[in-house]
Amino acid sequence: MAQDESAELRYEVRRQARGAEPIATRSPWRRRLLVGGLVVLTLGLAVGGVFIWYAVMTVRTVSAYVRADMRKVESKVEARIEELLVEVGDHVEPDQVVARLDDEDQRSALEDVKSNLRIAEDLLAQTMVNRDLIEASVDSAIEAADARVEAAAARQRETEAHLASVLKGSREEDIQAAEHRLNAARALRELYALEVRQSEELVVEGIDSRYILEQRKTRLATQEEAVAEAQVALQKLKAGATEEEIQAARQAVATRKAELAEAQAELSRVRTRKMETILADKRIQEAQSRVQAEKERVRQAEEALARRQLRSPCRGIVTRVFEDEGEVCAKDSALMFVQNEAKPLSIYGHVREKDAAYVQPGQPARVEILPTGEVIEAEVERTGLYTASVEADGGETVASPAGRPELVWVKLRLTAPAKEPLLPGNRARAVIRVR
Repeated sequence: MAQDESAELRYEVRRQARGAEPIATRSPWRRRLLVGGLVVLTLGLAVGGVFIWYAVMTVRTVSAYVRADMRKVESKVEARIEELLVEVGDHVEPDQVVARLDDEDQRSALEDVKSNLRIAEDLLAQTMVNRDLIEASVDSAIEAADARVEAAAARQRETEAHLASVLKGSREEDIQAAEHRLNAARALRELYALEVRQSEELVVEGIDSRYILEQRKTRLATQEEAVAEAQVALQKLKAGATEEEIQAARQAVATRKAELAEAQAELSRVRTRKMETILADKRIQEAQSRVQAEKERVRQAEEALARRQLRSPCRGIVTRVFEDEGEVCAKDSALMFVQNEAKPLSIYGHVREKDAAYVQPGQPARVEILPTGEVIEAEVERTGLYTASVEADGGETVASPAGRPELVWVKLRLTAPAKEPLLPGNRARAVIRVR
């Protein structure tokens, strides 16, 4: 055995000395087949595991697209487009006029009703002035008539008191007072007579002047007349009223009563003129009603004119314009769309009915925008409560067509800004992580 190994060793040494190649060592074919099978099996299990994990952990949308809050600008009347004030891509503000319809007839009608309103307001102003004049005239007439009644009543009371005095006759105290006045007048006359006599003597002696003497004579003559009047008054009091005086007093009372009755009748006639102010108030109410009616017509005309100006419902971007100037805009038909900037873009999509039960608001998602390939982070905001087979009017569900799965609507909210501009209607694909 040792010799055999030595022989083989010598053979190998000689062979290497001659430069011969070593004998190749090959792996058995079964071993290679086993290794390859293990590798393929491992890869298959890994891929299958990833696929199963992906299918269990996520839900994919069947269809999805970018959705914006689009506001419609429409006309409430059918009319020709007079002027378009914006174009696609223009930024508009809320209530901004974006188009103007033919409004020639409406402007003419508005001018007519405004003219009628001015006429009605002028008539109201004139009616109010007339009412004030009537009220002032009536009040002044009533005040004057009241004054005449009071004056007539006072004169009547005075004449009645005089008549009563005449009928009653003079009282003893009145006679005594008249006697005292007569005695006082006589005493004063004697004093003035004494002064005259003294003055005459002084004039003779050259002490007083003739002027002083004449003054004293004049005063004496005046006092003698006063004494005569006092005597007559005393005699009348002692004699009492005559029949003529009584008749005159009674006639005066009758006259005053007639004057009072006439004044009272005039006051009654003047007070009836208060009806004129009531009628004037009624005319004012009628004029005010006419003004209100004309104002309502003006408001309606202004609204009709305003309907000829189409305004933007929100702040945003004009995305589409469907008609051109000169064309007819149909009633309640969209003239243009405005993308509302107040509400962000969102993703509307549909998932299969069997997957809808796993989709809940708040779950994260990844949205791929197909035109650009950009992937944006998002989350579920809302899910539909019905499938696509429910009728739009809320009727009974119907069976879906063969080969078409039932779909449930889902809304996604973007949680990260897009790098590329998103356009409403862009197709998308969303993957929602449900576990």
